[in-house]
Order: sequence, then C-alpha cells, then structure tokens
Amino acid sequence: MPKIEPKFIFGIIFISFILLRAYAVKKDVKTNSEASVETKNEPSKKETSSEKINSKYVDDRIINDFINSYNQNSNSPLENIKKGNIKIKYFASSYGYYLEFLHANDTDKLNVTINQTNENSESGVAGLKEVFHDIVKSIESSLSDDEIDNYFDNLMSNEIKTSSNLGTLKIEYIPDKELSNGYSRGHIKVIAQ
Repeated sequence: MPKIEPKFIFGIIFISFILLRAYAVKKDVKTNSEASVETKNEPSKKETSSEKINSKYVDDRIINDFINSYNQNSNSPLENIKKGNIKIKYFASSYGYYLEFLHANDTDKLNVTINQTNENSESGVAGLKEVFHDIVKSIESSLSDDEIDNYFDNLMSNEIKTSSNLGTLKIEYIPDKELSNGYSRGHIKVIAQ
C-alpha cells in the first residue's frame, strides 16, 4: 500500500473544515433571513385601528385585502403569514388552524382552505366553526352571523364530501374519516365565485 504524505492528509482535513464552516455560515444566514421575514409580516400590537386597515402583510393585493378584513372581523388575527412555493399561494394560522390562500391572477377571487393541525385534531372538523365564520364574513360581509352559523351546523351533519353554496361562495366540505390504514383529517374550502 502506498504511503500517504502527512501534507496530503492535512490538506484534506483543512479543505473539509473550510467547507463545513461555509455551510454553517450559509445555514445561519438563511435562518436569520427567514426570521426577519416572519417578523416583518406580523402586525405590531401597538398599531392603531386605522393603521391595521392599511397594513401590508403580503405583496398580493387580493390576499392582503382579505388578511386586513379577516383581522378586523376575527378574535384571532392571522399569524405566521408566509408566502407559498408559487406566486399566488400564501399560508397563515388562526385559532390554531392552518390556512392556505390561493388567488388566481386573472380574477379577484380567493380560495381559502382550512386545515386541522396536531394541536386541534381532537376537536375534528367541528372545531373549525370560528375560523370558518370569520373567513366567510371577511369575504361575504352581507351574510348574517346566524346564516353562517346555521350553514356550518348543517354542514357538520354530512358524513360524505359535499359541495354547496353559501351566498356567492362555494363551500367544499370533506369530513373526518376513519380509514383502514389510519385517519384522514377533514377540511373545508371556501371559494369565492
């Protein structure tokens, strides 16, 4: 077996060390930039109500208008607002539920999906009532609280996937379901038409 010179071994170790340090610095920069983006997107508690009306959370005008409207109507303002992997997709959370927003560039219509999280999975789809109410009220303000609550209560009586209308909104409901290989969590889509 040929003898390996100590200079060569030292060189390999030195290059490995430099590469590891460069990776660690790059990871720290990415983490810090993500933290600054999240901080920028969250509203300050000291804002006045007139500032909240005009707050800019995201670049998309339709999504931003919805977020402002939702935060005015809700007891649980949207948190952790993040941009998705495509230009028209955003994510947030409210009442402990995970929300996904989609906006097609060619329309002023919005699609909001309400998903359960591990934190609230025990309450099932029935736990979505408050966040559902606030989303519907933010998009379709002409609907009364009773209309929205009655619609939701009727929705919960379904044990199969349904698609129906509430005002000008299309609501797609997928209930919780026990499967042979696990459990499927239900969700609700609110689609402006």
